[in-house]
Amino acid sequence: MQLRLIDADALKGKKFYSHERREKCVSVYAIDMMPTIEPRPHGEWIKECLQIDEHHFRSFAKCSVCGCGFKPYSFAVKEFDICPKCGADMRKLQASYEQVKEGGTK
Repeated sequence: MQLRLIDADALKGKKFYSHERREKCVSVYAIDMMPTIEPRPHGEWIKECLQIDEHHFRSFAKCSVCGCGFKPYSFAVKEFDICPKCGADMRKLQASYEQVKEGGTK
């Protein structure tokens, strides 16, 4: 049996009350009939620098999938597991950032 992604929120609307179990349930048929959704793209936060003046720079994070930018870089990497604009999964870079922060290697 091959795994597939389905919309869990849409599946919640297919629940029915089971008098036997005394709770709301979802039938196997309803699960099988749910359409497959596209997998989420994977991306990473790219560190970009912006020169404010002659001696000052500010770093920001840019999504590698959609190009959406967030300031500062460390905030975006720590706070966003997915890009708020396009939904790309950023967790791989999140894990490597935590390793570097804790003194490990990539």
